[in-house]
Order: sequence, then C-alpha cells, then structure tokens
Amino acid sequence: MYSIIKDLKYALRSLVRYPTFTVIAVITLALGIGANTAIFTVVNAVLLRPLPYPNSGQLMMVGLSTPSAKMFNTTKNRFIFWRQQSRSFDGLTTFRSFSARLINQGSQPDTVSGLRVSDDFFQVFATYPRIGRPFSNEENAVGGSKVAIISDGFWKTYFGGTQDVVDKSISLSDVDYKVIGVMPEGFWFETTADVITPLQIGTTPETNSGGANYPVVGRLKSDVSHAQAMAEMKLISAQFRTSFPAEMMKVEGINIINYRDFMVGEIRLPLLVLLAAVAFILLIACANVANLQLTRAVARGKEIAIRAAMGASRWRVIRQLITEGALLSVIGGVAGLLLAQWGVTAFRAFIPKGLIPRANQISFSPEVLLFTISVSAFAAILFGLAPAIHSTRLDLTTGLKEASATGTTTKRRGMLRSALVVAQTCLATVLLIGAALLIRTFVNLREVDPGFDSSGLLTFEIAPQGPQYETTAQVTEFNRQAMDRIKNLPGVEAVATTSTLPLNRWLNLPLEFDGKPDDVVSAEWRMISANYFDTMKMRVVRGRNISDSDSGTSAGVVVVNEAFARRYFKNQETLGQRMIVGKSMGKELARATPLEVIGVVSDTKQTNLIDAAPPTIYVPTAQVPDRLMAGFRGFYFVIRTTTDPTSYVPAVRREMLALDSKQPIRNVRTMEEVIATSISPQRFHMMLITLFGGIGLALSSIGIYGVMAYSVSQRTREIGIRMALGAQLKDVLRMVLTYGMKLTVIGLTLGLGAAFALARVLKTLLFGVTPTDLTTFLFVSVVLLVVGLFACYIPARRATKVDPLQALRYE
Repeated sequence: MYSIIKDLKYALRSLVRYPTFTVIAVITLALGIGANTAIFTVVNAVLLRPLPYPNSGQLMMVGLSTPSAKMFNTTKNRFIFWRQQSRSFDGLTTFRSFSARLINQGSQPDTVSGLRVSDDFFQVFATYPRIGRPFSNEENAVGGSKVAIISDGFWKTYFGGTQDVVDKSISLSDVDYKVIGVMPEGFWFETTADVITPLQIGTTPETNSGGANYPVVGRLKSDVSHAQAMAEMKLISAQFRTSFPAEMMKVEGINIINYRDFMVGEIRLPLLVLLAAVAFILLIACANVANLQLTRAVARGKEIAIRAAMGASRWRVIRQLITEGALLSVIGGVAGLLLAQWGVTAFRAFIPKGLIPRANQISFSPEVLLFTISVSAFAAILFGLAPAIHSTRLDLTTGLKEASATGTTTKRRGMLRSALVVAQTCLATVLLIGAALLIRTFVNLREVDPGFDSSGLLTFEIAPQGPQYETTAQVTEFNRQAMDRIKNLPGVEAVATTSTLPLNRWLNLPLEFDGKPDDVVSAEWRMISANYFDTMKMRVVRGRNISDSDSGTSAGVVVVNEAFARRYFKNQETLGQRMIVGKSMGKELARATPLEVIGVVSDTKQTNLIDAAPPTIYVPTAQVPDRLMAGFRGFYFVIRTTTDPTSYVPAVRREMLALDSKQPIRNVRTMEEVIATSISPQRFHMMLITLFGGIGLALSSIGIYGVMAYSVSQRTREIGIRMALGAQLKDVLRMVLTYGMKLTVIGLTLGLGAAFALARVLKTLLFGVTPTDLTTFLFVSVVLLVVGLFACYIPARRATKVDPLQALRYE
C-alpha cells in the first residue's frame, strides 16, 4: 500500500512537471470517454433499461403478419375474440389515441392528447392511479359514464396539484367528464396521454367490426413461454377464421414480440451504429495517448535505466508507468463525464420529435457511471500497458549513456508508434466512409421531388368538435367558411383542405371494383376540398379535378394517382372505372352507389421521401359518409401565399378564432418544415456520425503529425549528415514525406477493407447510394491522403531547415 501511494504521488508530480503532455492527453481521453459515455447513456435508457412497468419483460405486442408486412393493429372483433379465447396472457388490452378541445377558465382553447383504453389496460401494465381509482366494469361497458383519469402533468397544470381533484369535471370537446384519478408522476406510455378515458369496446363481436385500428398489448403469464403463446394464438386465429371468414386476409398469421423490442425496433440499428462509432473514437484516442506515452518514455530512458541499475525490478518500473497511465485515465474519465453531461443535454435537445422512444428518460444512472469507470480502466490498459512494457526493454549500458537522454530510440519503439498511426488511420477511414454515406443519403433525400411545390405554403391543423359539427355537411360548411375568410386575406393565392398532409401516414381503406366483389384491394385514402391539387400544384394528367359541384347530393366521384392506375388498371382505361370504398368495413362506411374515377393525378410522396408513392385515392370531403367523418374529422389547411408564409400566421389565427373561438388550431408550419421534419431522422444520424468522423480525422491527423515531428527530431543528426554530404532540400523533404505517407496509405488501405466489410450494416439507413459506393470510397481516400500529406508536410518542412553544422555540433 505504501508503494502504491508513493507511485501515485510520483505520478502526480510527473504529470504536473509536463503540463503540455498532460493537457493534450486529458483532452484526447475526455473526447473518447465522454463520447462513449454520452451515447451509452442513450443506449442504456432506450435499449437496455427495462420499460417502466413491473415485470415489463412479460409485456408482449400481439399482431397479425402477412407475407409482405407485420401489423400490430387488429380489428375490434379479433381483439374481443383473442381476449375471450386466450389463456396464455394475464390480460390483453387495446387503446386508441385522440385529441380533444379543452377550454380552461375562459382562455383560448387548448388541444389535449388523450388515450381511450380497454378495461384490462391498468392490469396489463400493472400501473394504477396514485390518486383515485381505475375504471369500474360499469364505466368500461358500452354506454358507461363519462369519466377520466388525468396525467400528473395535466393535474398540476390545470388543477394546481390540489388533492381534491377527484370528482371534479373537465370539458373535452363540449362533453363533460368526471375526474376519478391521477396517474403517477413520471408515468410513460408510447403515446402522449394527458387524459385517459374508457374505450368502451364491448364484449360481443359485431357482424363487421371495421378496420384494423386497434393495437394489442398482452401480459404473458409467468409460466408460459413465447413459443407456447404463439402456438395458442395460431389455434385461436384458425378458430376466428371459421367464425368470421369475411374479415380474414388471403394469407394471415400471428406475430408476438416483446413490447420493448417493438418500441425500439427502428431505432436499434442507428443507436448501435453510433455506439460503434464512438468506440472507434475511443480507440483512436487511446492510440494517440499511447504514442504520447512512448515519446515521453524515450525521453525518460536514462531515468528508467538508473532505476533498474539501482535494483528496481522490471515489474516495479512497469507498475510505476501503469500507475501514471491510470492516473491520467482517471483525470480523463472525470473530464469525459463532465463532457458527457453536456453531450447528453445537447443530444436530447436535438432529437427529432418521436424519433427515439423514452427520450425523456435519457439520464445518468449507476449503470452509466459503472460504464464510465470501465471505459476509463480499459483506456488505461490500452494506452498504458504496451508503452510501459516497451519502455522497460532496454540495455542498461546503453541506457546510462548520456546520448540516450537525447532521445535515441529503438527500432522496436518506432515500429510500435508507426503501428498505432496505421490503426488510427484505419479507424478514421471507417468512420469517414460511414459519415460520407449518410451525408449522401441526406443530400439525395433533399433532392427528391415530393410531387408538389412546397414553396410559399403554410399549413395548420384543426379538428372542429362539438354538437354543431356532427355531420359531414356541417364540417364541410365550417371548412368552406374558413377557406373563404383566409382566401380574402391580401397575398393569399389559394387555400384548400385535406385530411392529412403529404409525407404523413394516415388511413388505408379496402376497396372493391364494381362487378368484382371478391377482388378486395386497398389504397391510401384522402379526403380533400376543391382546388387542393391547384393549391399544392399537383398535375392532373387525365380527366378533371374535384370541384365544388361534387357535393353530398351529387354522384360519387374519386380521383386516383398514377401509382393506383398502374397497379390496378394497367393497360385499361382508368377514367370511368367504378369502385366501392370501405364496404367490407360496414355498409354505413360506404356510399350506396359506387364512386366513379373522374381523374388521374400525378404521384406525390404520401408516407415519406424514401418510399415510392403508394396507390392513393382522393375523394371530395362533402361526399364522405357521416360515420367515417365522425371518426376522422381533423383537417389540414394548406394556404399558398405570395410572400413569406410565416407572416400570415397572426392573420390566419385571427380569422379562425373569429369564425369559432372554441376551435383551436395547432401544428402551424410551412410545408418546407413538413419536408424537413420527414427527413429529420436522416439529418440527425448524419450530423452525429459526421461529428464523430471529424473528431476521428482530427485525432488521426494529430497522431500522424506527432509521430512525424518526433521522427524528425530523432533523425536530426542523420539529416545533418545527409545534407553535409550533398543531399538537396527536396531529397530531405521526399524522405520524410515518403515515410509519413507510407503509414497513411497502409492505414487507408486497411480502413477501406474494413469499411467495405462493415458498410453493409448501414444499408437500411441509406437512400440513393449503395453501402460500397465507389465515389464515396474514392472521396474519403482523397480527403485522408490530403490530410495525411498536410500532417507530414509541416515536420518535413522543418527538417529541410536543419543546419548541418548545428546538427552535428549538437550531437
């Protein structure tokens, strides 16, 4: 123990004696350890930490599977049937999200997010209100009382956190609900829920239960395996096929996965890629510090030789050097932890909304602290052990000579430093190629034609609610009056409404063609007003546009996109074709007569900029059946302006409040912002990988420079002799550059091979570029060669300024 304390004191004095070395090493380690800690904090919160429910590993997502997709939404009848027949689960629950208008003490209307849940919801998630009670059987029954459980945040915001909140009332879209409970603070669910109300789904299957709009989560019994649950659900699915043949798909299976795996499915790979990237940063940082240690050890050669001559064992000297490395690692780890705290805060601030589940739970924890300690210890071993061993391999006679104090190095140490530079360059190559591929993906997405003109477009969402907006005619009239008001504003060229904006998933409905009742297909479904195509500057390629004359009393019409025409009509004439939409979901969702195709419009990106435009149909808002309108009455207004669209926001708000002061508008954005939001995940991944790639490149270039600078300083006598014997400046320059670029080329070659093998991991994150794109590989190679050349040139240039007489006199 006494020896360890002495080693620590000596190590501290040694680091203080060489502040430049200490500062550079600490900063380098802090970058590597801090980046790893920050990203691990995210990975731990999202991928590793259990969901915030008791025994969350038993929560399963239950859904359907087809040869082309896995769905975790099902129909009402399936859910009721599964819940009644299954014995593998302690409970099955479903839910539906909604938004509602809330008036708070005479202020402007707010929009709150809500969740309608079935009666097993609290049992399945094993989480109950901390104030009040859950829903009773009577409240869960069809036609039960209007009751609500509110979130902790809603309780504090609207009720001031008073304990007597139970039995108070809130008005949601002009319907009074009695508050019966408050959820625990920090309660998290996959969708935002200010208010939870009973779904009142019932227990009796209907003749036809509509579309697959019900996600299902179950709590697996502790003594039932995943395989047993799958086997049982397959049998139940076969029984359902017999009982409800009209609701079965042509090919259908059952899919059950862990609820956490379902939540993190799409973000798992990007996070693991980021974790691998920062691991490379740590390796590069350790290689840099190891080179610094080797360089410093050469200068300490005489000191080490004296220690050995006085009786110190080789292990004793190695322990001293490792202690210095460990102390350096501890300081770097503390600095890295502070850097990681800032990095996590910045990470959370820049996460695109909805990209990472449980983003609000990303925080430091004991696991993160243990990870930081482990990484610091790993770094200490990685950059400290090899230099310590090499530093003690010396000949005492040579080491005690005065010449050794000048830094004469062995060939073995030079080879180790060179190997570390090669490793740095190799790792930096892999990072830069990954960054370049993601940059090209982002650029390609920015250049995709969405199928409409986004410039000068302002959008906002509104969901007219209340007894005066129960029918399609009432909602259509509200939209017409709102459009007339907005259209009269100076500078407004056109205005229209749509059930959803492009680049946003919405609703896919079944349809059948007239005369072919057994041939049921599906398509994206949009309800729009007249002038929508003109406002969006979408081209009608055949037929006509939807007009104001297409009313609720006129013949049913529909416009299809080119993708729809290609898939379902092929070489047939599209115009005049007739179809029935939503008949298999219930007669009340379809018009009594088929819809006639009156036009074909150009394709637009309906779900994202990556996927091709899906088959899509557009129907006039005025012709939508009342029941369908009651379920989806939210609309987006699109306004084309002559100047900056954001300058019209105050006037638009004023006109909408003047029309109906109880109807709040939300999601006010320009269409450019809508497009930017759709590619925000790609932008986010690109920025982080590019940042880490830049750090890796900087550290590698510093490593090359350091080795070359030290090499020149150690070869001063050799260079002086060469120049005294007649060597030209260009010969000296070429000699130094050749050595440095040889290391760079070797590292680059190895890095290209590694990147070629690893780039395929990024395949699902790329768009418009292959993982082994030749242009990207060549570009990164040129960048690294230029950076390496520059890092070698400065020491090489310094070498040409060596005065032969001074060099020889010094030696």
